[in-house]
Amino acid sequence: MFHFKGDINVKVLFADFLFKDVKSENETKRIAVLLRLNIMIMWSYYFLLTATYLLSGHRTEAFIPAVCLALFILIFCMTYQDATRTAVLLSHLVTLFWILAAVRMIGWDSGVQHLIFVLIMMGFLMSMTALKWKVLYAFSLCALRLVLYFYTLNRTPIITLSPTTSILCQIINTCAICSIITVSLCLYNRDSLDMEQKLIAYNEKLHKLALLDPLTGLYNRRGIREYLETKAAEYQQEKIHNLCLVIGDIDYFKHINDQYGHECGDLVLKELGALLDTLMQGKGRVGRWGGEEFLFVLPSMNGDEACVLFQNIRTAIRCLNITYQEESINVTLTFGIAEYDCRESLDYTIDDADKKLYLGKEMGRNRVVY
Repeated sequence: MFHFKGDINVKVLFADFLFKDVKSENETKRIAVLLRLNIMIMWSYYFLLTATYLLSGHRTEAFIPAVCLALFILIFCMTYQDATRTAVLLSHLVTLFWILAAVRMIGWDSGVQHLIFVLIMMGFLMSMTALKWKVLYAFSLCALRLVLYFYTLNRTPIITLSPTTSILCQIINTCAICSIITVSLCLYNRDSLDMEQKLIAYNEKLHKLALLDPLTGLYNRRGIREYLETKAAEYQQEKIHNLCLVIGDIDYFKHINDQYGHECGDLVLKELGALLDTLMQGKGRVGRWGGEEFLFVLPSMNGDEACVLFQNIRTAIRCLNITYQEESINVTLTFGIAEYDCRESLDYTIDDADKKLYLGKEMGRNRVVY
């Protein structure tokens, strides 16, 4: 393997050159790359045909594929000059010219007429026009193929190729057509799969964002509800043996907003949300249920275990020191705990935890009620 200075691989340089993006906002890289790949195949195609005609003694006829080869070199260069659309059009025109010339020179047995199917495929893959124009173009090419067929029935070819030369032409045409179709569909398929994977990832990202509270980064009401329903289904299927719900509410949160402003209130929610998320790692999930309320879902944990856990969480919250504009703020939470029973609905269990929360508020706040 040859290398340039700086250990730059020749393959990498070639790939960068071949897959170079277009600068024009009205053109796409995919079309330019697809056209370049097809042109490179056509270079080999016209070169081999030119050599075949020369070796078989048909020097005059070799001039036409040689001209097409030169034109395709020019078209290739155009793809790097923000003229991809013009390059696509010229590639179709040159190919059509070659089809007409070859059928007139050699006749129907040349096999060159099959390039019409390549043009149809390229019309759909490389054109940005409306679908109806692509369909019209395809039918026009099919009509042209029929016209050429009936034309050759009543016309004698200009030259008659030897059996060996005729076989070589058929092989060259078949290999070129199959190569173009295969390369084009492989590239299109890869792009389609990449786009599908990106779309799936983007949809997953949107779904996750739809389930998150933008302020705290915790689950929002919808997100924590979905998680709760999933765990309730697992409980009903006996995949987990206990399921506990806890609702927590910040004590005197309105007083914080009134005294320090809503910006401070947002800061309290953010820092408290981060702490709760850390404390719940490996134990369950927490989400912002609404306003200053949080809903905790504790799979595989009964009420007594949840009560012990939240006594520790209550203590950790009391130690949380939030600084806002040189002011030190401490908050407390009141919690209500309820165990889920599949004989009752989830809403019933949530209401039960909510009632215990408000019972804790009436008892003086900053406590866990089970």
